[in-house]
Amino acid sequence: MIRVIALLVFSISISVGTRAEESPESVRRKSILLGHNLTPTTDGLAAGDATVGNYAVAYGITNATMIATSPWMMADYGLYNAIVRHRFRVFSEEFHLQAAYFKSGLNGLDSRYQMESTSLWLNKDWELLDGRYRFTASANWMYFFDETAPFSLRRVPFNGSPHQLSLSSLHEFRATDQFGALIEAGILGLNFRYPNYHFGTSVHYRTDHWLFQLGVSATGVIKKIFGLGEHTEYNARRGGIVSMSEDHYYRKQVSIHPEIQVQYFF
Repeated sequence: MIRVIALLVFSISISVGTRAEESPESVRRKSILLGHNLTPTTDGLAAGDATVGNYAVAYGITNATMIATSPWMMADYGLYNAIVRHRFRVFSEEFHLQAAYFKSGLNGLDSRYQMESTSLWLNKDWELLDGRYRFTASANWMYFFDETAPFSLRRVPFNGSPHQLSLSSLHEFRATDQFGALIEAGILGLNFRYPNYHFGTSVHYRTDHWLFQLGVSATGVIKKIFGLGEHTEYNARRGGIVSMSEDHYYRKQVSIHPEIQVQYFF
């Protein structure tokens, strides 16, 4: 019952921004930047606009609210998923919320992931340098109902907590109206016994109707940042579900996350 109530609350009212982003030349385009796996942008589809791609299938319900699902999470992770983005104002300041729900089982017993979770983001951004640089600050909370074998953004807390609190930032650099780059930095698991660093970068090419993005992000225990670890997902390294009991081994690991998007907007 708690899971059902949580899903309904998240689906009805919560999540990240929805704004038709303007280019430096103030020319409105249908395409938007979606961001990275941990740190989304504050962009959203305009009312009636849609996008289809490997990363997301999304639709703009209004100019402030967008709903989406990720084919990538379904195909590669076997996870049912639903995402909502929403923009709102507090006095004169604009904020963005994003909520998501993930549950394994789409690929049945063949899936190497077994998890169920909800996530919530609160974002705020600032445009600087005449629109050539944008800074986004993001606070993220995740709660795991089931984390037998979760995706790589779930790191072991070593204190038994089903919660995961993170702070991160996304830095967008616009070289031209089409070419740009994203740099991501933050701390994942502020409530963990061993907090984790999180870094990422990507480059993108964007037109009126297309977005191509290529990059990677990584997460690891801060105490081991200068140590040599295996660049692999701890929970999938043996090709199946394993326990989270190997503390020493785990703390040396670095989780690698692809930041790859090919999206068509219409």
